[in-house]
Amino acid sequence: MIGQYILLPDISDTFDAPIRDDFPKIALGGTSISDIADMVNSNVSLGLGSIMDNPPVDYLAKTRGVPEVTVPLPIGLKHTDQFFDALSQISGCHVPDKYLNERGRLIDAMVDVHKYLYGVRVAVYGDPEKVVGMVSLMLEVGMHPVIVVSGSKSPDFRRTVESMIRETWPDCDTTILDGVDFDTFNDTVRSIRPDLLVGDSNGKYISKAEGIPLVRIGLPIHDRVGAQRLLMLGYRGAMELIDRITNTILEHGDAS
Repeated sequence: MIGQYILLPDISDTFDAPIRDDFPKIALGGTSISDIADMVNSNVSLGLGSIMDNPPVDYLAKTRGVPEVTVPLPIGLKHTDQFFDALSQISGCHVPDKYLNERGRLIDAMVDVHKYLYGVRVAVYGDPEKVVGMVSLMLEVGMHPVIVVSGSKSPDFRRTVESMIRETWPDCDTTILDGVDFDTFNDTVRSIRPDLLVGDSNGKYISKAEGIPLVRIGLPIHDRVGAQRLLMLGYRGAMELIDRITNTILEHGDAS
């Protein structure tokens, strides 16, 4: 138990473990077995991710009657609002001023970068949950996601992305692909010619070949350092993302 919640999985220490004189063979930290067993006594389970199945949350609901709440990954303004609204309802507490201030700074940052990002045609690829979050953020800052790709096959992915785009940019012509490989993605990029790529390092080949800038997010990022320290969740994560996206566009324009 950590405070009043159990986090599963907890990779906050194991993913970026420090080097020590008594360096253990297995990184310290993570969710203990006793905490995992204690999850059956939870008042509620909050699952992150709205596209793919969440077996632990479903299991606790079906076998132990633990109420479940599922929200998208908190990427961007809307999805982070949903995350904090769920926490507020579960806890019965108001959202702390710390996070309300972060939310206000994010909105201010969105206003600042809107003149650079509005109408930028972007291709985003990766796992379904991350891509859906990124599409939400891109729509919030006026970008046009013209290619949206996931390597996993999921009908909910396509329906969710179509609904989001139809609600915000009904005239945005978007190619949505799921369950495809990078050869298909590369062919689509060559055909549609977006202004920007957003995804992991595997997009660097098409980026270099076609001269399209790439913003690296998620994993794997094997050709840059510090990926484990890049923040993308929450209000601060969204601010960092739009800063990186905007600066990449500006740098590419300066180099042209």
